[in-house]
Amino acid sequence: KLYNENIDFNGKFHLNFTGSDIDHFVGTAKIYDASVYRNVKRFSFDSLVVDSKIENNNKTLTVLSNEFDAALAGEFSIRELPAAFQTFLNRYYPTYIKPANKKLQNENFSFVVTTKNVDEYINIINRDLSGFNNSTLSGRINSKENLLDVNAEVPEFKFRNLAFNNTVLKGRGTIDSLVLEANVADTYVNDSLHLPETYLRVN
Repeated sequence: KLYNENIDFNGKFHLNFTGSDIDHFVGTAKIYDASVYRNVKRFSFDSLVVDSKIENNNKTLTVLSNEFDAALAGEFSIRELPAAFQTFLNRYYPTYIKPANKKLQNENFSFVVTTKNVDEYINIINRDLSGFNNSTLSGRINSKENLLDVNAEVPEFKFRNLAFNNTVLKGRGTIDSLVLEANVADTYVNDSLHLPETYLRVN
């Protein structure tokens, strides 16, 4: 009951890791020669490699696939990653984001995600969204100093009938305030309405 449509998977696994739980996972897990189908339609996914290292309480987690690469480095709990973002977002948008159930411990990490062709996966998450191919998302969270940094570069994405080209987003926040700056080369509304070179700043 994770998803309300039929998702089928088959593939091969090569596992070489130790750990009593996900936060003490050390080693490598590989999926290859894989196939993923949604309602009989095949996705382009065919491989995934997860590698985790821990040294002096600093973790490095990398995820490589044919559709995206991701890396996290620093002090973090995988199980508490959603709470780390939720804690900050709740302070900025309490009407929309509920407070996290857990109080943050010492979360101090940086992250980077680069995408390839992820359009069809984005559509699984939200049917109103598409695009985000060849994008980069990076940033850091430091709960000790109450800092949040987020940077994104997205060549193209769409929300319903709106299309956004070459979007660059920078966010700088503390536990109490957030400053977002966005530059959009072109916003397409319809054939007769474009908004070129848009700059937004939100405090």
